[in-house]
Amino acid sequence: MFEAYLPRKLAAELGAVAQHTATQDETASGTLRVVPPVPERLQSEEAVKLVAAVCDDTHQELANVLAQRQKDRAFIDQRTRAVAKLNAKLGRADAKSGANDYATIFGQRDADGRVVVGPAAPDAPYAEPAGEKIAPLPGFLQGEHVTVFGLADDAKGCSKSLRAAEARLAHEPAIVEKIIAGNKTQHPPRWGVDFEDSQTPLRETIEAADANLGACLERDTKMTHDTPTAHLAQAFKRLPGLALPCTYVFRANGEPVPMHVLELAVHVLQHWARPEALVFYVPKLENEEEARYVATLIASIEKRVKAVHSAYTLGSVRVLVVLENARAIFRANEIADALYPYFAGASLGWHDYLAATARLYKEDPHFRIPVKADTSIVLKHVKASHELVARVVKGRGGLAIGGMYGVLPLSWDPADASLQIALRGLFKDVITQLRRGLEGFWLADPRYVRVATAIVHAWRAGSGTDTPASCFEQLVRGVLHNEAHQEEVLAFARGEDPAGAVDIKAPSFPSSLVVANVPESEQIANNDANEVRYNIFQSLQYLADWLGGNGCVGLPARVDGIEVLVLDDLATVERSRWELWAEVHHGRFALEDFIRIAHEELNAIRRGIPREGKTVHVTWNSTSSKWYPVAMELLLKFVCDPRPVDFVTELLLTFTVDRVRETESPWETALAYEPAKFSFQDNYAARFHYFFERCGAMRFARTMAKTVATDLKQARELIHSFDLAEVIESAGFHGDIGQGAGKLDKLASAEQARVFASADAEADAARTRLRDLGAVYLNKFGVKFLVSAKGKSAQELLAVLESRIDNTAAQELENAREALWQITAKRLGDDAATDDLIAKLETLRSKHGVAGASFCLSGQPVCVGEACLDKAVVEPQTMFEIASLSKTIGSAFAIEYFTARGISLDAPVNDLLAQTQSTFRIKNSKYGDKVFLWHLMSHSALNMHYVNGVPLSETMPETRDFLEGNETYGYPPIDVVGKPGTLFQYSGGGFLVLQHLIEQLEGGKSIDALTKPFLEQIGVADELTFNYKPENAPVACGYDDEGQAIVDTRKMFPSFAAGALGTPRAMTRFLDVLGEAYRCKDGSGPISHDTAVRMLHGTDKGCREFMGVLMGLGVFVGEAGPNRFAIHQGANDGFRAIYIHCFDGPDAGKSVSAFANGDNRAMFFIAEACQAILRVMHIEGINVDRFPAASVDVEKIPQEEIVNYGYKNLVFVAFEPTLPAGIEDRGPLDPLAAQNVFVGANLEHVSSQRFARACNLASDHLPKFDPELFCPMGKVMDSWETSRHNPETHDTAIFSLVRPAQIRYVVFSTKYHLGNQAEHARLSARVVEEGPAATPKWVEIVAKTHLEGHAEKRIVLNDAQAALRVDQIQIEIFPDGGLSRIGLFEDGSLPDALASTFLPFAEAKCIPCTDPIPSTKKPLQLLYEPTPSEVARNRQALTVGQEFDAASLAYGGELVSVTNQHYGPAGQVFSPYIPLSMHDGFESARSREDNHHEELVFRLAMPVKVLRVELDFTFFVNNNPREVSIEGLSGAGKWVEMVQLTPVKAFAGNTKVIKIDSSVPDISQARLKVFPDGGVNRVRMIALVPPSANI
Repeated sequence: MFEAYLPRKLAAELGAVAQHTATQDETASGTLRVVPPVPERLQSEEAVKLVAAVCDDTHQELANVLAQRQKDRAFIDQRTRAVAKLNAKLGRADAKSGANDYATIFGQRDADGRVVVGPAAPDAPYAEPAGEKIAPLPGFLQGEHVTVFGLADDAKGCSKSLRAAEARLAHEPAIVEKIIAGNKTQHPPRWGVDFEDSQTPLRETIEAADANLGACLERDTKMTHDTPTAHLAQAFKRLPGLALPCTYVFRANGEPVPMHVLELAVHVLQHWARPEALVFYVPKLENEEEARYVATLIASIEKRVKAVHSAYTLGSVRVLVVLENARAIFRANEIADALYPYFAGASLGWHDYLAATARLYKEDPHFRIPVKADTSIVLKHVKASHELVARVVKGRGGLAIGGMYGVLPLSWDPADASLQIALRGLFKDVITQLRRGLEGFWLADPRYVRVATAIVHAWRAGSGTDTPASCFEQLVRGVLHNEAHQEEVLAFARGEDPAGAVDIKAPSFPSSLVVANVPESEQIANNDANEVRYNIFQSLQYLADWLGGNGCVGLPARVDGIEVLVLDDLATVERSRWELWAEVHHGRFALEDFIRIAHEELNAIRRGIPREGKTVHVTWNSTSSKWYPVAMELLLKFVCDPRPVDFVTELLLTFTVDRVRETESPWETALAYEPAKFSFQDNYAARFHYFFERCGAMRFARTMAKTVATDLKQARELIHSFDLAEVIESAGFHGDIGQGAGKLDKLASAEQARVFASADAEADAARTRLRDLGAVYLNKFGVKFLVSAKGKSAQELLAVLESRIDNTAAQELENAREALWQITAKRLGDDAATDDLIAKLETLRSKHGVAGASFCLSGQPVCVGEACLDKAVVEPQTMFEIASLSKTIGSAFAIEYFTARGISLDAPVNDLLAQTQSTFRIKNSKYGDKVFLWHLMSHSALNMHYVNGVPLSETMPETRDFLEGNETYGYPPIDVVGKPGTLFQYSGGGFLVLQHLIEQLEGGKSIDALTKPFLEQIGVADELTFNYKPENAPVACGYDDEGQAIVDTRKMFPSFAAGALGTPRAMTRFLDVLGEAYRCKDGSGPISHDTAVRMLHGTDKGCREFMGVLMGLGVFVGEAGPNRFAIHQGANDGFRAIYIHCFDGPDAGKSVSAFANGDNRAMFFIAEACQAILRVMHIEGINVDRFPAASVDVEKIPQEEIVNYGYKNLVFVAFEPTLPAGIEDRGPLDPLAAQNVFVGANLEHVSSQRFARACNLASDHLPKFDPELFCPMGKVMDSWETSRHNPETHDTAIFSLVRPAQIRYVVFSTKYHLGNQAEHARLSARVVEEGPAATPKWVEIVAKTHLEGHAEKRIVLNDAQAALRVDQIQIEIFPDGGLSRIGLFEDGSLPDALASTFLPFAEAKCIPCTDPIPSTKKPLQLLYEPTPSEVARNRQALTVGQEFDAASLAYGGELVSVTNQHYGPAGQVFSPYIPLSMHDGFESARSREDNHHEELVFRLAMPVKVLRVELDFTFFVNNNPREVSIEGLSGAGKWVEMVQLTPVKAFAGNTKVIKIDSSVPDISQARLKVFPDGGVNRVRMIALVPPSANI
């Protein structure tokens, strides 16, 4: 439940050292485990039992509300993204413009029918009091609530807060006392005792605060100083948030006790006899469900306290809810109801409130939080919320309290300008909150209490607008010394609210409640560098102080040019980091500039650099120097992570634990506990930060961050290219030589260690001279003296400086560059975090005896060794033979070539050859004429695994000369190896035929000439060619495993099969374009989207056995978790090559291309090099721990298969399978699990488990169906489910039983599968034979049998079958689909009554499951249901000639009919929203009939000439149709063909774009046919708005 806050390993360690507080059995209820020593308040058995029992009572409900909170987060983010894109698509105004048509997520319901954001129901009176009055307030809660808010960990501070009524300003004017004394209803001030955001939850702090607060409540004279009780402040404890765990108190089961439970339960127990001590502020509630939990918690505590102390009055606990969440503000009535009878009122914070609003809108790029630099936020931006709280809460009899006034003076001297400006703000703030109907507020210092109380009384007396002699005016003039301030405040008091009137009926009111209607600040833009800098400056100081133990921090700010302090708690970091995150995430402020400014601010704080308008209040000292570096790392994570934590405490809490705090480097310790939690999510951001920290220059950091391997040669060249401005930039981040050690960062301190090692007079003099002469140097050269100080004393550095002081500027610029390089190099070299990948590659090259190699790592060239021994080293521009990698380039070219000529890839090759002068034909009598173009590129028709080379000195024969056999070069005749398209067999022959065909179609032109324009468009023609002998190009020499050069240095190979020359850099560029074309529906460069998708659509047909991956067209396709890879290996005589390029998934673009000049040794070298490279690339789905040692027995493997076998076993073995989500929340335990011998069986093989994992068949739990649960693979099912449209006859799964068994009874269950169940199933078993020579044999035990959906089939086996002793089971389902469970039972294991329901095979029938399949209360889809007026507005926004989606509901498109919409409303395919998941679109049931199809008919917004159709299958990755066709209804009333039958299976998870021929007339309706069935998320009919459109 608390994994987000405490690393599992750390929590386990703490739980292990925690000791039981009672002598009972460790697992007994009523016990706690506490990390020693046991706090005083838990030394009573009564307290321990109470906390333990209350945890037991409320644990599940708390877990539920926290889980629901996370579900709501996901819902909000998903819907906000969709709504934001809709607004952009429809050209709707920014939310802050006040336009009412800007769509929001307000009112949207989740699957349970809950409104997640907004009023609980459309007609809920959320801005008016609704419901019964709250329980009557006791007298001590009545009256104004002038509340000083602060901590209790310091006894002196507690005493001051307790006695706030007596805290007078120096020279307090008499009018203050007169007003207070003259008030008839005297109420003491209140004291909000913060155990939440203002407190760093250190164990010692918490326990001290609890003890101090107890002393105050018990009226200990050490706290009261004999102050009359009537003058003492009433203390109200603010509890920790619901999600925060205690780090030192654990339940008996080892789970942390929720901090709020500990604080509330023990407090009530200790102070039960004092009702006035039982008032609590409850923060961060988000809705009434969480409030209901709090009520349950209080009731549990009260019941148990009552059981011990019978005099206790139930209902004594009262709660003031802090409405600081943008969701909660809409539920004030519901929260009050849920908390009855405990609810007493509500307050409204604003830092947390704005942070919560920013979190709510984080996925909307149009939203911007009000800038932090604006100190008048309360006056201008939260009026709607103020008035709602006043209206609702007061209307129901509760207390309506405002937020914090946190501006503090630098000095409390009445004449000090900062005090006067702060008091002016106090007047305005108090007046504003009173004017808006609130009856209290929070103050940051006890010294404000008396003045604020006087303001309240004077204002309520009505004298704020009275004659100039009014007491209010006297108060103003008495407190404020500046006449201008006096007049300003008086005018403010007499004027209108600066925020204007609020209309709760206005459509814009909900947006104003969450501050979403605020235009960009006139003061400063959110993405202004100064605003960014201000947020960083504030956040770093606050975080450093919080980490140091002080959570209540006064940070510098300026009001009207006067410096003041603003007292901040953790909320200030929340709102700052969300403001910064939005600017960076949405691209309004560069990530690099953010990191640079963060370093600049930290550097200025550390070095104490004076800056105008900025005063550092958390200075760099012996304490903060430990925590500032941690603060820096945390702030960078908060802002740079694309998926940031919801609350900063999720990362911060770890640093409150002693075993982290007390280490030398807390950040490294935290990283060790949970690397995934504390590491940067964005690797580029992490590397940029790393390299900037080591050099301090933007260009250096930006360039190096883009690399995979740290190339020191490249780094040196970069630094030596710096101009003076860059040298100065970098120098600013390096410590001055001789500067005080306390002002140096960790790296500089280590470098200058010897400078400060000696304390003698000579060293002191040298340091002084260093500083003085350094100033002279700076003045002369414009840059400070730079030198690598590592290992040098002050005297040695002084000698260097003296030797350089008379140099020229040019000499010193070069010296400065070299010094910067030396400093940077040492920082890189000394840092364990710096990778040594290049050195590893060189070591591996030497180990395997390979001459040379060239790599490209995601665009970064890396070279090792020699291109030609003793002649030339490998350089980035060195070309290698890329062997079979040529097939990928040739296929891309060929597909584009044929597409441009209107030739289908399904065209028979012999028919195309017949159109040329070629005499060659594929001469297989059975299949020769059935070989299609795509067969040539998919290794599924022809022979000839390997193509042989021709010595470079000879003339390359024509391609035709190889096709019918060539003895000279060892070529067999081309032949067909089997039925084309059915079986994978690696074939160079297919590419020979492909090359010959294109050459013949082009009249004999060379492939080099034909492909050059294609390669030029990609931008690689200079480094990638099909020219066997390129002029003026460096080409590597080939070497065999003995190190001998290949004859003529290398050979020539047929172009498409293995003949290209190139560099890894060029290959990677080609793959980048291919990947971009796959992901972009408009294609990339010369490669179309269709071509990329066809090439990268992988099928098996035996390829997985061959190389561990799938086969596309000219490319292998690998899968690793969520990522997909384009892969090809290559092997020519003397050369080896491979590329592994992620083209789809979270790591898209990461790539390795590796070329080497060697034979089998080079394959092992490349394999081991790929292991090293992939280890540092951090690609999701590649489990680097599975890499074996680079040794494979290849003696019995044919030479042509060694490469594939080696890479399969050395590299691709680490690629984890792409699986659907596992089942985490299981159903109830199966009552027959113990008897079912199939339970726990181990999965040995499965042909497909794309929808649901086969291991679920052997679960010991009953199947469970969650209608809301979807994953990237589709609907999550607790079953085995395979993808649709199985090209084979059936799918297979093989399991090993836990023990051999003799099976009598078999159960097939398709529970929860209805429309997607397997149609038939068959069961075979492997019989265990006795004896040493026995060989297992497979026996069919259940013949192919029909299954029905959501049903069971129970079969009893005959005696012969039941006598077999079996250890493995093979399950076959026909043709595909879902199967939920298999039950296998032995004789006598079932109750007789149940056993009697099993029937012999011939008699067995399917028994329908009686329980219904669960469904959601509300649709999961984001429905778009526009009114006619909204459609009209959308159409009016269009212009004639503009492209638009004529099928969209937004413009009037609509569904006319559909044949089958089994899994989702077909009308969603026309929604203008982006699809959310597989449920969001049209999906039919699986069909089992030949020649079946489903169809949708839909009306367009207006008759149009369609330009193209877009079929969006984003979330249909396993169940999109095999083919589609589209017809249109013309103006003549006839259906005309728009799209002929077109394969679309390859476009699963992608978008198919189909251009419509211009001959197709205008249409008003369309009919989409899907064959045989399947689903689509969106159907778009793109057309130009015609002149006849009614817009």
